[in-house]
Amino acid sequence: MENYTLTLQPWVWLVIGILVFTIEALGVGGFLLGIGVAAFCQAILLWIFGNMTWQIQLLIFAVNSVGFSVLYWKYFRSFNEKSDNSLINDRASQLIGTSVEIREPLIDGRGRVQIGDTLWKVESADQLTEGSHAAVVASKGMTLVLEKR
Repeated sequence: MENYTLTLQPWVWLVIGILVFTIEALGVGGFLLGIGVAAFCQAILLWIFGNMTWQIQLLIFAVNSVGFSVLYWKYFRSFNEKSDNSLINDRASQLIGTSVEIREPLIDGRGRVQIGDTLWKVESADQLTEGSHAAVVASKGMTLVLEKR
């Protein structure tokens, strides 16, 4: 009767790493990154130190998986949440700082102005008359807040 023992080669860990990163690319949200990095590190360690039993390999892989996952969540997760354009879906906030000309007087501090091809609801604590200039200083939902210039 032959004695078969389980041996894991470096290519096995590379395949595991590639599979984990492929699953991660489908949109898991960073949960598998630590496991994928640990699999690649395990392949490198096994290539350098070739005489590791499968039990030691799995133990090192488990410790590295937890370690790399914690590192990702602590230091790199916020990197993915940053945006180059955080106001991309907030058109009213994008207009802050824009100068506008009042074409119809505001009644009780409320009215409309045209910016580009869009009529915007506006409000202002200042007395704005026809022909005066104002700047957009804030937004309240889709209402722009104006201040006299």
